[in-house]
Amino acid sequence: MRSTWNKQTPVDQERQAVNEILMDLDSFRRWAASNPKFKALPDGLVLQQITEEEWTARAMADNASDSPIAQSSVMSGYKVAETGQMIMQKLAKPTLYTLPEKVPEAPQTADKMPEPAEEDDINLPFNSTAFLRFSDAVAGIESGGDYGAIGGYNNHYLGKYQMGKAALKDVGIGYTKADREAYLADPDAQDDAFEQFTLMNHNYLKARSQKYRDLSEREQLAVLGYAHNQGRGGALRFLQTGEGQTDGFGTEATKYADAVRGSLG
Repeated sequence: MRSTWNKQTPVDQERQAVNEILMDLDSFRRWAASNPKFKALPDGLVLQQITEEEWTARAMADNASDSPIAQSSVMSGYKVAETGQMIMQKLAKPTLYTLPEKVPEAPQTADKMPEPAEEDDINLPFNSTAFLRFSDAVAGIESGGDYGAIGGYNNHYLGKYQMGKAALKDVGIGYTKADREAYLADPDAQDDAFEQFTLMNHNYLKARSQKYRDLSEREQLAVLGYAHNQGRGGALRFLQTGEGQTDGFGTEATKYADAVRGSLG
């Protein structure tokens, strides 16, 4: 991926707008009582407050994680209403949540409770097999599937999906030397960052383009492949004009779209 954004995204602005660090349940409750349940961002995304159960489950998972990346961000209190993706804030250093001595239990309303979702499930709006093929197609161009890859201008792009500083910032990951080393050493963090970044691109395009909303899953994923090279703004221009673009290395962004289509048959 060879694109950067000079302006802050609405999600980035939302992270900065959160004043209280929600590192314990009492702080979250105070914040929840004084903030709206729903709010709309300038790009059309609608955010929804997370519940106490969601705060507790995420706090427990992040505290138990071996990844410093998971412990270097904190919940903002909001999630994307449509997808459930949590909006995170960056912390200066790895920090653990303060959990209550007794974790509150969710009320049971049925004899058989549903099985819990996997920790890395961010509710992607695509068939899982199709998204896996999409991911492999993009990674094949970017790094040949190498989680340890470092490349691009001044070795600015990292990992299997060659995500740069701006893209990593979008998903709550820092770019200090320690952050970069931790990211490169953590395949799960790379996959999760790619999924979150792709979901952001999907939501951006869905909010702005009727043409994108009308596309099949296969064609939406092809456009998201294009967006990985040219950014969400570049993908929107492509949808509007049909004119392809190239990155700083002369790679045509349509190469990504074509690779994704080929992987999906």
